[in-house]
Amino acid sequence: MRTIEIVAKNLKFYRQQRGLTQEELASKAYTSASYISRIERMVANPSIESLDSIAMALGLSPAELFRIDEVDILPEQYDEFRHLRGISSTMEPWRKSLFLRVVSSTLNALRDWKPVEEPEKTEQE
Repeated sequence: MRTIEIVAKNLKFYRQQRGLTQEELASKAYTSASYISRIERMVANPSIESLDSIAMALGLSPAELFRIDEVDILPEQYDEFRHLRGISSTMEPWRKSLFLRVVSSTLNALRDWKPVEEPEKTEQE
């Protein structure tokens, strides 16, 4: 994945997670909504200064806009994974710990789970 694509996806994800429109984020970051849109569409090549202002407006460190998830997931699962990560990032520490334990236990159970095959239907059925 190219760097601009990573920044675009992260910017859009965090903006939406915080319930901000492009206009609202632009106002907080002292830039224009069209510029935010162009970054999200990978048309604009933002400066470090712009990314710093945008990250600050989102309550992030600039590095988080460049973050690549280290988990190997399918492209169609990317948004769901990011959503879960976003939810957990806003939780109180004790809730986050519980959330991660539940997710971990569920994933471990699913890893070992073997589906029960349905019996084949006969012609009489």
